[in-house]
Amino acid sequence: MGPDPELVGLKVEFDWKAYYYSFVEKHGEPVEFRGKLLFRDGWTYAPDYKGPEWAPPNDLKELRKVQTYYWETRIAILEELLKQVQRVSENLIQTQGNRSCQLLLKTNTNQSVQVIGGMYDDRIEYLCGEIEFAEVQIANIKSGTLAIRTG
Repeated sequence: MGPDPELVGLKVEFDWKAYYYSFVEKHGEPVEFRGKLLFRDGWTYAPDYKGPEWAPPNDLKELRKVQTYYWETRIAILEELLKQVQRVSENLIQTQGNRSCQLLLKTNTNQSVQVIGGMYDDRIEYLCGEIEFAEVQIANIKSGTLAIRTG
């Protein structure tokens, strides 16, 4: 009996990029840590879609350290993003304030949108909420109510 004709020439490959994004969905957005990607629950992943990945530390003290590092780094990233968005927002509002007609912004899709006061308010509110959430996570780690191994 010969090979199944439906399988002749069939090539199967892992979709490592899809796997990585599934990993991110499960473990959250990563931050850089010692040449790897560190996730909120202590998992680490190589900076390549193929991985490998490493489970969180077994030692609770070490797990708390890496999770604290994760949240502190995430706060620093979010605070920098917040500053950038606030600068852009303030600049747009100031520029519009000095004009007699409504300014338009040209997007990368060649569409024009109006500059309106507070157009970045939702983004600013989101970033502030994420910073507050991260601060709560650090407080939980320090009080011993976080740092539970998952996955």
